[in-house]
Amino acid sequence: MNGRAAPDTAQAHPPAPDLGRLGLGTWLFGWETPADEARTLMKRALDHGITYFDTANNYGSGESERIVGAFVKGIREEVLVGTKVFAPFGPDEKDRGLSARAVHRAVDGCLRRLGTDCIDLLHLHRPDPSVAEEETAAALGDLISAGKICQVATSTFRGPQIDRMQRALRARSLPPAVLDQAPYSLLERTVERVAADSLRSWDMRLTAWSPLGEGLLTGKYAHPRAEGRLLRWGDEHRQRLHSGIGAASRLGAVADAHGLTLPQLALGWLASRPLVSTVLIGARTSDQLATYVEGIGTPLPPGCEEEIDRIVPPGTSLLQHYHT
Repeated sequence: MNGRAAPDTAQAHPPAPDLGRLGLGTWLFGWETPADEARTLMKRALDHGITYFDTANNYGSGESERIVGAFVKGIREEVLVGTKVFAPFGPDEKDRGLSARAVHRAVDGCLRRLGTDCIDLLHLHRPDPSVAEEETAAALGDLISAGKICQVATSTFRGPQIDRMQRALRARSLPPAVLDQAPYSLLERTVERVAADSLRSWDMRLTAWSPLGEGLLTGKYAHPRAEGRLLRWGDEHRQRLHSGIGAASRLGAVADAHGLTLPQLALGWLASRPLVSTVLIGARTSDQLATYVEGIGTPLPPGCEEEIDRIVPPGTSLLQHYHT
């Protein structure tokens, strides 16, 4: 068997997996990050002690899963692999979402591309209001019983959506969703307002994605000749740039005043959030990876949090990631 053994639902529910302080997000693999560069990045991640690799059925039209699966083939018992279902995966209009049919078919595709027989952590990539949670839970129960998935997670769910899914899982005596993967950064604090209470109520962990605010918290967009996907990818991303650049500049001044870089401030702050168990990084180069590793261990100087809250109050969203 290439993956970890799936839990026996007749026994006590297994604890949430320990993903580590950092996980490697692979959403650019196979399109912006070629396979050879992706393999180098994963090797560097392992060198830094990162053993969780996060992908999805739609990243690079499935190519990300293939790259990750090929890389971990010889070290499968040493790493954890998470993937996601919800996005379209075929030409049929039913080949998307969280219906039982779609979940089963999407998971089979994920397993095939990853080259494994069990997914460590399956995320429901987004809520699907067109499908009853009971139907999705039934499909997840079948997949757990079949040994195809070990544990379940959500992604960018709001509190009521988390509550309904957890109740549907509990009604079938299934293991609860162990974590939510949510956008969380100095510029995107919506999770504090819309999901934090439910996460605490269900004792769920939080994996934070886009921790540097799509690059705004690197400081690179402050330069007149800046380049980056917020400038390349159309109106929606340009709007995020315009919405966040002012706050990012003010946060950079806070970092300077305390002898920190802006990424150190952003990552140190995020790592100190009580909700956050893992920060998911989307590095494309070894230098970017090193920035994350250094920043995640940065202690916040006294007074920093109050200054941050004055610039971006708790619950504020400047990037509107919950609408993606």
